[in-house]
Amino acid sequence: MKTQKILLWLIMAFVVIDFASYFIPALKGMNAGGNGAGVWLFKMGKIACSFTVGWCIFRLRQLYLQHQFFTEKATLYLRWVAYLVIGIAVLGSFEYAFRQLQSIEGLYTGGIPSSVAWPVAVRAFFAHFLVHEPIPIFLGLCMLLVTDFVQKAIVVKSENESFI
Repeated sequence: MKTQKILLWLIMAFVVIDFASYFIPALKGMNAGGNGAGVWLFKMGKIACSFTVGWCIFRLRQLYLQHQFFTEKATLYLRWVAYLVIGIAVLGSFEYAFRQLQSIEGLYTGGIPSSVAWPVAVRAFFAHFLVHEPIPIFLGLCMLLVTDFVQKAIVVKSENESFI
């Protein structure tokens, strides 16, 4: 148990270090404007979501150790983890789309025409979302399924306790 706690805090520390190492370049990139600001904004959002997922898993572990079974509050944390993991996939795809826009930004003087920007951004978003992010999406959907099972198990457990 102690090694699990140490490992969890070690991973959380690496996420915080990752956030801190990107914070100053992100502020500079956001102040510069353009598509680079979008890249940094979505990167910071992904890191914040990752930290929140870790915090929710830590709270889930604490609740489980405290009660020795899942409660309604635990299903709330499970649902949050599922939505955040899917959100990480979406943010990663937005980041990739802005990175593609940033790469073609130098080809046009005075900005990218909207007739070029939208098709490039939409194609990059969906290409990345469908090819590179199916595992987080699948994980999030599985977490929603597990949450549903846990909720049904809580109902059955409460019915059994009321019967006894």
